[in-house]
Amino acid sequence: MLTAKEDKHMRYRNIFSVGMAVVLAASMPIAALAITTDTTITKNDGGDHQINDRIDYSGKDYALEASNVETNVTIKGDINSPDGAGVSGKDAATITVDGAVTSKNACVTAQNNAEVTISGDLKSDFAGVVASDNSVVTVKGTIKVDDGNGNQYGGLAVDLTQGATLRAESINSNVAGIQTFQGSTVIIDKDVEVEEKWSSITVLGNNNKVLIGEDVKAKNNGNIKISVNLASDNNEIAVGGKIQNDWGGLTLTVKTDKDGNVTNLPEIVIGEITDPDKITVRNQIYSTLSEEKKQQVLDNIKYIVNSNSDSIDGKGSFTITKTDGGALSRDKADKYDVAKRQEQILVKVAVNEGYELGSFSAGKNNTYVRNADGSYTVTVADGGGINIEALIKAIEADPDPIKPTAFGGSNSSGGRTTVTNGTWTGSGAAANFRKADGSLAQNEWADINVNGKIYRFRFDENGNLKTGWYTDETGARYYLNEETGSYYGAMSTGWKFINGNWYYFVPYTLIKSGISMNMGSMLVNGMTPDGFKVDANGIWIQ
Repeated sequence: MLTAKEDKHMRYRNIFSVGMAVVLAASMPIAALAITTDTTITKNDGGDHQINDRIDYSGKDYALEASNVETNVTIKGDINSPDGAGVSGKDAATITVDGAVTSKNACVTAQNNAEVTISGDLKSDFAGVVASDNSVVTVKGTIKVDDGNGNQYGGLAVDLTQGATLRAESINSNVAGIQTFQGSTVIIDKDVEVEEKWSSITVLGNNNKVLIGEDVKAKNNGNIKISVNLASDNNEIAVGGKIQNDWGGLTLTVKTDKDGNVTNLPEIVIGEITDPDKITVRNQIYSTLSEEKKQQVLDNIKYIVNSNSDSIDGKGSFTITKTDGGALSRDKADKYDVAKRQEQILVKVAVNEGYELGSFSAGKNNTYVRNADGSYTVTVADGGGINIEALIKAIEADPDPIKPTAFGGSNSSGGRTTVTNGTWTGSGAAANFRKADGSLAQNEWADINVNGKIYRFRFDENGNLKTGWYTDETGARYYLNEETGSYYGAMSTGWKFINGNWYYFVPYTLIKSGISMNMGSMLVNGMTPDGFKVDANGIWIQ
């Protein structure tokens, strides 16, 4: 039996041991624990709330509900609701989830000015985001929907109504993709990929915007479906990348009136339709439109005019306008420069000093011609894919430069020393020129004043005016104007576009490789004074 003194000592020692245990326990790291519950977590008091753990919810309703103005709820982890739904925000409440939401039913429901932000992915068996009444939902990851069977919301990755807004990184859905109604906005930064048997995009009512930053595609290379048959013409669908319909095609469902005319067609803006031949256009009762009506729809599609400034690597710049110099058209959302099928646009490439234009391209299937001033006229092809690119490189010194020399010699040698006076007789191919002394200009060049300007003409041995290509006794080639008018037969100088190719005809007598070249002769295997190369046939090397 302990004495009183020993008993007192033992009590003090026990108290000390317990106290040290508490201190040590408090100082040791504790793993974060999930909140496991079968009851919905509800916040509606207008206050700020933070939950520092993951939520594992085993019920069949929402894992989290927040309502009322100034109610702010932050979840510092994921939400997992395998048999129920994810989060529900109402009446201007704010919900922030610093993680992903995985659920059987809708991952996010937002009503009446609620704001919901999800930092991770959404993954649902049935529905991704359902929002209405000016609510705003932001998903910084991908919206993934796996299975739409029996879904109470109709099997949609995104379902917005009445002015709601969604912004997400991408959509990957085994059910339908996007549906908007009455003034709603969907912004997807990257791709939308949807199961082929469902619609990728459906627009209903008025004033909706669906803006997709990159591509739209169907799973298993299937058919892509876009439906606007219940929409008005004040909506916009914009796809910044490609509609990838190479394999399964693209089906557009539009509205027609009783006479079969297409009505209420929204603005459709697309970067590129990868196969414009694989497009079906049908009406609200799924009847395929005639080729004529289909073409009316396709002619209204606007294609995005892209330019790759990286291609010029800071060595110049692009200016892209309409052919009359006016600004390009813009889409309704004022996000893109656009042009319609077969519309022509003008591209000017400014090159910094010491550089030259090495090559130019306008994207898939789009044709272009180089104009006399060095600009390009681009014609938009079916399917779009407009992407203006230019390769600019340092100017290479011509090892054999052309050197201008003073005019000299007779008319036939290419020098311009005298003007031949006289009068024209005949016209067209039968035209000839009778000189002041009464003789015909024959087998010679003649510099003749036409409307106050001197032009050079060539006459054959019979005195007939020559036109088109002409080769002299030295092998030099010339081009004599074939267009009817005052300058018919006049010798070309400078750049000339002939049968799809650009040629350069020297504008003065010059010396190259120690050999004199007559004015008007075609330059071959060399560099023009403005820094462009031509090949052995005189064709500009693009």
